[in-house]
Amino acid sequence: MPAGFEVPAGNPRSLRRAVLAAHLTGAAGVVLLCAAFAGAGRPWLAAALAAALGALLAVSLRRAASGGQRGLLSVSSGGAAHWLADGAQPQALEPQALEPLRWSVLGGLVWIEGRAGGRRVRILSGRQEMGDRRWRLLLAWLRWMDRGGAPAASLGICAGRPKLE
Repeated sequence: MPAGFEVPAGNPRSLRRAVLAAHLTGAAGVVLLCAAFAGAGRPWLAAALAAALGALLAVSLRRAASGGQRGLLSVSSGGAAHWLADGAQPQALEPQALEPLRWSVLGGLVWIEGRAGGRRVRILSGRQEMGDRRWRLLLAWLRWMDRGGAPAASLGICAGRPKLE
């Protein structure tokens, strides 16, 4: 198990850029499709399509903006993870034990879903926000968890299988 480390979590810049690029691509496609319908003598279809896809784009942007939770993930040298959410209640300023349930790494982004204090936690972070050293430590910890590693403090994690549900 690697040395202990802390990782800031939130909506990383690289994810925000990717989401913005996807939305701009979709919006450009809608504009082209509406222009094609308007040019084909069906302006009512172009207007209806623009309205429907505009509403869908607004909902999608709102959902993308409310992505992962902000806070600090800390992992001890024994493998135990703790989560301290930004904006935590004054009585809950102590980090809560985190039980990782699922995780995924894609490029420079990492997503971890788990439970802390009886609540579901979705952690999203990027390599740019944490730096190379902490990124390597986080990946080593996730590999250790994949191979069935269990934290020194029992969190109810089954050490017999990885959490790849």
